[in-house]
Amino acid sequence: MKTARQLTVALLLVLALSAFVGGYFLLSDTSGHLLQLSVDDLKGSPFKDYGTPAWLLIVFVGVFSVLAAAMTYKHTKGFEGFIIVEGAILLIFIISETILIQELRFTQVMLGLCGFALLLLGSLIRKIETAPEHHNPQQQIHHSQASAHKKSHYHKHRKRG
Repeated sequence: MKTARQLTVALLLVLALSAFVGGYFLLSDTSGHLLQLSVDDLKGSPFKDYGTPAWLLIVFVGVFSVLAAAMTYKHTKGFEGFIIVEGAILLIFIISETILIQELRFTQVMLGLCGFALLLLGSLIRKIETAPEHHNPQQQIHHSQASAHKKSHYHKHRKRG
């Protein structure tokens, strides 16, 4: 379980870093030239340049990934739902981008796979977190040891008759 959370945090932080770097380059040159993109790719979309998509990338992929990573790291209540939502946001972002530019690129495939991985990891973690035997196993072990200790204590001092 801990490994799944660690993998998820690592994936979310890599996504956030990618979104911040990509967003920075798109804001530095809204024509997309720095990232070998063309404004012509945006024809038919609601965007005249890459400025708005850059902000969408920074906020919805970058900032939300950092929040999801922090929640996962701290094991905040409901963190697994946030992982699933971030995976869905990433998939929606990539699918929308692919439809708008009408071209599928390697980075889109990789980011789409990351979105799908987040959906799977979030669902797996949720399943494990909500399993009855997962709820504080240390407490269950401690309770069973206390019961065993109590029985032996009871047997040791009871009157025989």
